[in-house]
Amino acid sequence: MKLSVKVRIKDKSTFGTLSEMAEEMSQAERSLYRRMLVDPEYAEYKPEFSKLHGITSRQFNALRMSVEGRLEARKASIVREHDNVAA
Repeated sequence: MKLSVKVRIKDKSTFGTLSEMAEEMSQAERSLYRRMLVDPEYAEYKPEFSKLHGITSRQFNALRMSVEGRLEARKASIVREHDNVAA
């Protein structure tokens, strides 16, 4: 099950912290993307990766699901492009 939440933050003093957190998670996601391109068997490096990036197991799983979705979309795009060229 996936859940998206949208909120309005009234206390603008938290924006700096939230921006920093978003940047850290973005960097971790890009790093995981590169890693999963080479080695999709994430169970072997999950603890090391989580410790390196200072994230919890749940955060790793959220990043992993996002990366898997991106990789699947990339594969589908390549197949569509190939089909268009072949046609």
